Amino acid sequence: RWVVPAATDGDGNAAAGVFVYRTTFDLSQIDPASATVSGRWAADDYAEVYLNGVATGVTVTAGTFGSLAAFTLTAGFRPGSNDLDF
Repeated sequence: RWVVPAATDGDGNAAAGVFVYRTTFDLSQIDPASATVSGRWAADDYAEVYLNGVATGVTVTAGTFGSLAAFTLTAGFRPGSNDLDF
């Protein structure tokens, strides 16, 4: 699903700025060293993925929103709460 800052921004009228979309998940019940996250994503402009505030090296460049890029994260997880930012 395409995510924009406001419901009216879907037609390309989004305000300028840096927008962060975060999901938080809890690894209290498993060993963080065994965790993985994988998915596919796209962005209208350059974008990066961060895990717990650290750049993962997963990026997309401007103009690539026509297709989804696959990614898998296998490191950087910690016990308890984890933040995944796009």
